Amino acid sequence: TFGRLKVRGPAVARAYHGGIGSEQFDEEGWFDTGDVAHIDPGGYMQITDRAKDVIKSGGEWISTIELENLAIGHPDVAEAAAIGIQHSKWG
Repeated sequence: TFGRLKVRGPAVARAYHGGIGSEQFDEEGWFDTGDVAHIDPGGYMQITDRAKDVIKSGGEWISTIELENLAIGHPDVAEAAAIGIQHSKWG
C-alpha cells in the first residue's frame, strides 16, 4: 500500500526560520514530507515519488512522471503532460 510519508519526533523542526512550513503539520504533530512511500515485503520503507507528481485513481497511486516517460518513449510523441481529472467511477 502506498501513502503519504509523515514523520514526528524531537528531531523534527516545527518550522523553518520565520514560521515557514508550519502548515505542513497536522493536528497530531505529524509533518507531511510531501513524499509517497510504501513498506516493501522485506519490511523496508521505499520512497517512490513526490506527492505532487502522483495522481490517486481507484485507490491506486499513479506516477505522472512514469506516464509521461511512457508517452514520450513513442517515436510520434515529442512532449507529454499527465494531469488528473475527476472521474465518476475512479475518483
